[in-house]
Amino acid sequence: MVPRKISLDALRVFESAARHLSFTKAAAELMMTQGAVSQRIQTLEARLGTKLFRRLTRALELSPDGERLYEGLHVGLARVEAALTGFRSSRDTRALTLTVSSSLATRWLMGRASAFAQFKPAIAISIIADDRLLEVGIDADVALRFGCGRYRGLKSLRIGDDEVFPVCSPSFLAAHPDAMQFAGRGQARKSPGLARLVDTVAEADGSGCGWRSWGEAAGMGWDSESPTAEFSHAHLALQAAAEGLGIALARRVLAADDLASGRLVRVGHNLPTVPARFGYYFVTRGHPDAREQRLASWLRDQLALNPSP
Repeated sequence: MVPRKISLDALRVFESAARHLSFTKAAAELMMTQGAVSQRIQTLEARLGTKLFRRLTRALELSPDGERLYEGLHVGLARVEAALTGFRSSRDTRALTLTVSSSLATRWLMGRASAFAQFKPAIAISIIADDRLLEVGIDADVALRFGCGRYRGLKSLRIGDDEVFPVCSPSFLAAHPDAMQFAGRGQARKSPGLARLVDTVAEADGSGCGWRSWGEAAGMGWDSESPTAEFSHAHLALQAAAEGLGIALARRVLAADDLASGRLVRVGHNLPTVPARFGYYFVTRGHPDAREQRLASWLRDQLALNPSP
């Protein structure tokens, strides 16, 4: 075991500097400053009580102790790499675990299960529908997230965008023909008493998918007596709209299948479609491997198949 007083990060920096015989090249490889590399080496030398490099005028060479340490690290890292290679080989045979929000899973992803089953070469996928931000690399291998794309310690790739507009069921529209006069663009007209179905999360998460954000873009306002029904998830609000309970504000991706089947229709085609502030991100712990890259590509292609209605 590495003694606790010796930092594994310092050993990683030393290995790179010793391999290149250059602090500058090590800094470039590790995406650090040259000063940070030098500081790590000095700290390591102080902890070991010996000099690891001879700093010449225009060159850098290993001291005898540096040579000894580098040889030991080289052998050790080769064994680690061999173990990781075996781990990756076995990992490729197990299911790739994808975490996704419950709304995105139920209203979009599961509707494409048959398309994914035909994906060649096949990839075994285990889907975890959870609205918590599960820890990628621990609770799940990868994630599909609708968000801002900034996740501490993780890599994210934007693979799709979305937009929002009001929808309702054909039966609701037939019973409330004034719904098509919901509002006019650029006006600040009050809602004519039509029930709005509210996704409470979207109203507060900064995604730009809530009624408040859309209303500002559409030039709409609602009086305090305008009836509303609140839901904790986007897919619940859309389900309520499909059941004829009122008008929901829909994300294009989540409503795509219901719009295609006719269960939902757009309300007021003269109303604006407002781009969401959030996007769809494929999130990984490190650089995505081959299977993860293929999954990200497939998800990107599927998201692109949902044009504006």
